Amino acid sequence: MAISLRRITKEDVYFLDFCVKQKIIPAPPFLTYQFTAEDLLQDYMNYDFYNCFVYVIEDENHAPVGVIDSYLMDDTLLVSYCILRSAQGNGYCSKGMRQFIDLMQEFKHIRRLQLLISNNNVASIRVAKNTGFKRKNINEETQTWEFSLKKTKRR
Repeated sequence: MAISLRRITKEDVYFLDFCVKQKIIPAPPFLTYQFTAEDLLQDYMNYDFYNCFVYVIEDENHAPVGVIDSYLMDDTLLVSYCILRSAQGNGYCSKGMRQFIDLMQEFKHIRRLQLLISNNNVASIRVAKNTGFKRKNINEETQTWEFSLKKTKRR
């Protein structure tokens, strides 16, 4: 199964609209009002301004099946992901996250990726394990997972 990962574009408004209506994608943290798919898309497309990266996970037919979004704090990229229910259990998220990790290796100022996962979200915990994240902390409600990016020194 060949999947692809690409930056979000304005053509993704219908996919985002579906995700918003199905409550698959939460509002970005800086949106505090009732939002539409167009609002969400506009904010996602301006994420570079906010030190964020948003990618769409596509299946083998180039249909969007999920989103990986992230926010940079210092040298740590806080990452979240979501997959359409109809596409869950097919490895799309794990494969998309592996591609995302590879892409983030190119950014010298990013040292680690971090996930905050609910304790009862077994599928997301499995994705974290499958993609090389290590659990760093656990409390009553959530777990923190980290992935250290390997940086090569230039000669």
